[in-house]
Amino acid sequence: MRVVPLVVAALLVAACQSGTDPSLVPDSSPACSFAVVAQTDLIGSDGGTATVTVMAPDECAWTATSEAEWLTIDTGGSGSGDGTLTITAAPNPAAESRTGTVTVAGQPVTITQCAVACSFAVAPLTAAVPVAGGSSDVTVTAPAGCDWVATTTTPWLTVTAGTSGSGDGTVTVTAAANPMALERIGTVTVAGQTVTFTQPGVACSFVVAPLSVAVPVAGGSSGLTVTTPVGCAWVATISTAWLTVTAGASGTGDGTVSVTATENTAVDARNGTVTVAGQTVTFSQPGAACSFTVNPVAVSATAGGGTSELSVKAQAGCGWTATSNTSWLTITGGASGFGNGTVSLTAASNTTGQVRVGTATVPGQTVTVTQDVCAFVIMPESVA
Repeated sequence: MRVVPLVVAALLVAACQSGTDPSLVPDSSPACSFAVVAQTDLIGSDGGTATVTVMAPDECAWTATSEAEWLTIDTGGSGSGDGTLTITAAPNPAAESRTGTVTVAGQPVTITQCAVACSFAVAPLTAAVPVAGGSSDVTVTAPAGCDWVATTTTPWLTVTAGTSGSGDGTVTVTAAANPMALERIGTVTVAGQTVTFTQPGVACSFVVAPLSVAVPVAGGSSGLTVTTPVGCAWVATISTAWLTVTAGASGTGDGTVSVTATENTAVDARNGTVTVAGQTVTFSQPGAACSFTVNPVAVSATAGGGTSELSVKAQAGCGWTATSNTSWLTITGGASGFGNGTVSLTAASNTTGQVRVGTATVPGQTVTVTQDVCAFVIMPESVA
């Protein structure tokens, strides 16, 4: 049933009683018109409310609807005549301002919200990477529209993904293997914040070469190389009297050790060792060739015979023998020996009436013996 305003109904009744055509009675109901006024149309990035006032005749109904999901009509979503409604804006998560519309009584009300200030959360701010290297992820949390970059000046760190971004993102940092025995620290700057990477040093190991060395009988220097990671300390020690470390007695990381051997004057070969970075290096040296000195090599013997002493000089271990090449010469002592020694050479009496020469070989050298002849004295015959 249609409801007719009371004033209009009374006029209709009066018109009917007077015989007047009711359709000719003027309609006195007011025409609906709406005035919409927003108390504010700018809201901060954190969110807030805006108040809208509606002015209209009492009989005029109106409604309000939001055209933006971040704008909510809290109170006064509909009414009749004058009214007030409240619009709430959610916080703006983006770094860009935004606008939304609420339609009130058929009229648009535009709400503008400020952009959020850019801020960045980076996690983690410290990372431990293994000695063998590898990749680590760093997360960036930021409002949409907030730009950032990731950079590093550490040579063993590389940003392999996420060198730049906007809003939330991920940065991948790859560390190279640490070839040193020393711990090292590097940094990556992500969205203006420093991320520190720590990497342990490699375990120390040593390679020494060569592990065996042959040195000449005359002696001389030999070089040994030590290969090890940077930061690994080592020493070279020696307990062999004829070997000396003349350079590189200690070092860190790669290095060289110089070992000097003295001349071997003995006939026996000899071995010695040097300990370098905990490893044993063996040195071998041949013995010297045997040499002999005999003194004297020329002997004068009296006619009556006798013994001469010959000295033999030789290296320890050098064996020798003495032999007579003449029948009237006899080796009476020191027929053989090692190293230094003495040979006794005995000459028999010379009854030949002539000077004679004989030889003996002591060791390997010829000793010449010259023996005088006997002198005879003729006595005068006695007188009877």
